[in-house]
Amino acid sequence: MKVSLVSFVLVCLVSGSLAAPSWLGEALHCQLYLQRDVPFNFITEVQTHNSFNNPGRGYTLAPNQYFTISYQLDLGVRGIEIDLHEISQLNPPVRVCHGSQDTYDSCKQTDFQLCNVAGIVDYGPSTGCFAEALDFPTTLDEIATWLQNHPDEFIQVWMESTGNVPATTVNSAIAAAFPSGVFTPQNLADAGGVFPTPEELVVNNYQIFFAAKSNTWGNTYVHDIDQWPGFPHKKIKNFRPSTCQSDLASPPPTPVEFGLFYGDESALLGIIDGEADVGILDETNAPALYDCGYSAAFDLVWTKKIKGAIWSWDRSKPTADTGLNCAIMGSNHFWSDADCSQTLAYACQSDTDSFDWVVSTGKGAWSAAGNCPAGYSFSAPSGSYENAKLKAAKKTSGQTQVWLNLNDMTTEGTWTRNSGAETGNIRCISTGVADTEDVEPTVDLGGDLGSSSNNGVVIQFSALVTIIAAFVATFY
Repeated sequence: MKVSLVSFVLVCLVSGSLAAPSWLGEALHCQLYLQRDVPFNFITEVQTHNSFNNPGRGYTLAPNQYFTISYQLDLGVRGIEIDLHEISQLNPPVRVCHGSQDTYDSCKQTDFQLCNVAGIVDYGPSTGCFAEALDFPTTLDEIATWLQNHPDEFIQVWMESTGNVPATTVNSAIAAAFPSGVFTPQNLADAGGVFPTPEELVVNNYQIFFAAKSNTWGNTYVHDIDQWPGFPHKKIKNFRPSTCQSDLASPPPTPVEFGLFYGDESALLGIIDGEADVGILDETNAPALYDCGYSAAFDLVWTKKIKGAIWSWDRSKPTADTGLNCAIMGSNHFWSDADCSQTLAYACQSDTDSFDWVVSTGKGAWSAAGNCPAGYSFSAPSGSYENAKLKAAKKTSGQTQVWLNLNDMTTEGTWTRNSGAETGNIRCISTGVADTEDVEPTVDLGGDLGSSSNNGVVIQFSALVTIIAAFVATFY
């Protein structure tokens, strides 16, 4: 029997430390500031798919990410995904790993001969997991350590399971890692079912939110996604920008609670083919998601992909020029700092519908701000969906540039929306640092598996040789 060696993808060592460019980090944090008063179930942010599945933590076959969860968070990711499996053959049995019935079925087609060559063991519906996969407490400890070092940050954790992981295991692990700071189902009930804003969460020392689909772990810590009918975690290959929906679902509500589309670029021996099953999500198709009010969950995230999540400031904007203190939406629909004395039209938002935008017919300097029609006020978007509505209004108006109600007149580099006082923990700060060129993670063969000093992907070259040799011996 001969089998072609196709679709065999191994990601090797990503060496070195890739720091997030200052412009990118500031732009992402400014977008959080703009959404500071929006309930957090409606904000858009950067997320990752199968965040745990990175070779920096020992996941070397068919990884979904270049970098560890900690480093993903350093890059600006604020939503992560964890898969839990209980595997009776292992001790401890509950592991963070990516297994599925589909992987088991694929392996059974060759009686696990091909899969055993690749190091995949028969774990039933958890096939795809491996004995060295991290346990749940270890993964939570990594997240908890990052949050301790970033007390003004809040992240979302989405969890999936085969359904057999005990509630006591999940809840005790969360309690041990996070004695405080979890926004629980009881907290939501106490708030009358209304989610707080990012500002309210940070002020009240909440830092993390756990949720799961078809939650079987009770309501101590984990929210049940099924309570939000509009919740769509969908494959990017099914996304239709013209309708802002998946072709597998009815039109979503507007806006969308926790709306998310994800990509998958993992691949292994034809057993796993994320691109064919899910599709690739990157900087080319991510902007359309944010225009529709969705977040993007990237595979193999790095700075260039994350820039697809920037819907506000243009590259290298705003500058540190003290003569440019007022914001405009430019001809490319991104924002820039400008001379406040220019004569331009104004961005006007409905006083009763935050998604209703028009551009004023009258023009003037930024400070005039009196040309909006009745029922509308001079404003700046507070989220990606509002921004998309303003883009459409600007296009309809025929204007190439419009004023936004955003300025740093009081303190250079501290931008304030809608002329309000700058208060609270979340701020839009810009140091005027220019954007830098993206450097894609470099590939090197070799390295120290799981080294804590390496944020990237590691696999021994000898392992590649062994797998290929065994594959050839088995099937030729």
